[in-house]
Amino acid sequence: MTSNDEIGRLAKLGPTTAYALGGNDVVHPTTPIAGADRFETALAIAKRAFPDGARSVYLANGSVFVDAIAAGTVTDGPILLARASGLGQKECELSLIHIS
Repeated sequence: MTSNDEIGRLAKLGPTTAYALGGNDVVHPTTPIAGADRFETALAIAKRAFPDGARSVYLANGSVFVDAIAAGTVTDGPILLARASGLGQKECELSLIHIS
């Protein structure tokens, strides 16, 4: 739940659009951008944020929380999370679509 203080801080920034990221257990009552797990959620965010593609695609270790947090500062391309076994088929396909 968002506190009034948090809402006030956000209002001062004057956003025109806000997205709630996470599943129904976390985000309510909005339409979440979510997947079955963190990897699928990263894909859903990438598809929503960059529907026409981007010149860059960033990879973060999906098993190490700090890697994804550090990558969260980039804005010119999607951030995909890699599993310990490597990128999955969906991540590879999205990467090929986005790289120009």
